Amino acid sequence: MYAILSVICYLASATLLARDLNASRPPCVPARLLALAALLLHAFELYHSAWQMNAINVTLFNVLSASGWMTSLVLVVLSVRRNILTPAVIIFPGTVVWIIAAALWPLPPIVIEGYSTSLSVHIFSSLLAYGVFATAALHAIVLTVQERLLRRHMQRPWMRSLPPLTASEQLMFRIIGVGWILLSISLLSGFLFVEDLFAQHLAHKTFLSIVSWLVFSALLVGRWRRGWRGLLALYWTLAGVLILLLAYFGSKLVLELMLNSGWQS
Repeated sequence: MYAILSVICYLASATLLARDLNASRPPCVPARLLALAALLLHAFELYHSAWQMNAINVTLFNVLSASGWMTSLVLVVLSVRRNILTPAVIIFPGTVVWIIAAALWPLPPIVIEGYSTSLSVHIFSSLLAYGVFATAALHAIVLTVQERLLRRHMQRPWMRSLPPLTASEQLMFRIIGVGWILLSISLLSGFLFVEDLFAQHLAHKTFLSIVSWLVFSALLVGRWRRGWRGLLALYWTLAGVLILLLAYFGSKLVLELMLNSGWQS
């Protein structure tokens, strides 16, 4: 029931946001309220399907659904003071796909029993870092499209509802900075509290996460020392997010879908 209601609210909110964007006006109150309702209902669904008493079911679709929820949450929270809900037109339907996939194609459960507070910090900081970086990547794409259209003197109606380029760019790098801090916490907590972090099933995930951290570190230093912006910042942001995606979801895709014929354990 929670899954169905959250899907309805996500799609209704995305529809209203698309309408407001096309009409060059800020997101309406009903769209924001529906987004909040979708997040709340989705949280209940995740609690029942993924988080259980002293255990976490970390199958691929559950994690993708949780990441979609985290990305949507970050975007909605950031939009409280700034009008940056534009990427939600893409994020909300994408989140719906993972909710439906988790409901219709349940994979064999991969349950972490008796997880500790320290492990919870590692898991949630990892998911939150992904959500923040995914939001930054989508924001960077919108920013790049906006900048290119302005340079070509091709004003579009939906651009009037966006913040100025300078403000959007500053916000993007603040988002990346927050994501970098969360990824740092994730890596640090992993090294301190996760046993066998470089075991066979975790080695590539750990390595790629470190590479992603280095990419975002270089981007922030480049912004600070050399004023990186525009397409250069976009490419570095997308590269870091892609590596982070491969670090976790690539490994789970191989382990759960390709190596388990017929999705059987």
